[in-house]
Amino acid sequence: MNSLPGEEIRTAVRAACAVCGGAGEPIYTGLPDRLFHSKGEWTIVRCANAACGLMWLDPMPVPEDLHKAYAEYYTHADQPARPDSFLRSAYVKYVKNGYLALRYGYRRIDPGCPGRLLGLLMYALHPARRLELDCSVMYLPERGGGRLLEIGFGSGALMEHLRSVGWDAQGLDFDPVCVERARAKGFEARTGALEDARFPDGHFDAVVMSHAFEHVPDPIGLLRECRRVLKPGGVLVSLTPNAVSHGHRVFGSHWLALDPPRHLHLFSPASLRGALAQVPFSSARVFTTANGADYIYLSSRDLRRAGRHTLGAPLDPSEWRRGRLFQIWECLLLLLRPDAGEELVVYAVK
Repeated sequence: MNSLPGEEIRTAVRAACAVCGGAGEPIYTGLPDRLFHSKGEWTIVRCANAACGLMWLDPMPVPEDLHKAYAEYYTHADQPARPDSFLRSAYVKYVKNGYLALRYGYRRIDPGCPGRLLGLLMYALHPARRLELDCSVMYLPERGGGRLLEIGFGSGALMEHLRSVGWDAQGLDFDPVCVERARAKGFEARTGALEDARFPDGHFDAVVMSHAFEHVPDPIGLLRECRRVLKPGGVLVSLTPNAVSHGHRVFGSHWLALDPPRHLHLFSPASLRGALAQVPFSSARVFTTANGADYIYLSSRDLRRAGRHTLGAPLDPSEWRRGRLFQIWECLLLLLRPDAGEELVVYAVK
């Protein structure tokens, strides 16, 4: 469905917490769309149940109008390639592949023993880069040609990478622009919600969501459907912003990950564990990391200073260094406060 910038987005009241049913208490009011120019001002509430802490939009866009918030979304544009020399690119790829082969067993890209050792050394010394690589395969070990579904694949970059390391990857996204782009690259891709796709029971070895879970109006229903389409022993991995992160504490209403009106629910570790407790996975681990803390710092600082931020805008090296320092500090902070990371990770096994 096509939409034009500036279309009115219809809303409905969401008075009760989707996890525990508690009442919501407003924490931020009058927030505009500071990234993609959709209409409206938004209120974010937090569950009054201190043991939960879920945050959500109230009122919330009705499902039929969600597409209007994505008319100018960044996944509609081609992402520019970063300039780099051939030799440096080849070396970086060699080291990355060595780490992924050693850590997760990806034989297709295995550079051999020297590459594995170099990958281990480089990423042991650079934990922030290691986090990026872990996320590049969604913490998944190799499962020789296993069938994988990415929900909310956006630009398709993650799906492409997962296919390159050996997964039989396909995607689902509500945005028809993204779906057509993925099909043009040879992927099986569908438009719409997971329950509408009607996949058979036990169809996938893995289901992954990279910053998609916060965009859905019924998170518990989505978790149940993810479990249904997984094979026994299949894995669900989801990355989503952490509502109690260090960055949120520092930037408050200017924290980038609030992102109204697209982020409908923002989870804390406690509220995410509460959601998972309602779905019978055989095991589920929830943890936070500092992945993306550098960009959260730089973009949230822009929002605090100017009230807007342009995704993908070029930054000089000194700016990136400030972001990296923030990320390093957050990595250290996690030793004392394990729930303080910017990114919240779910690794659940059926």
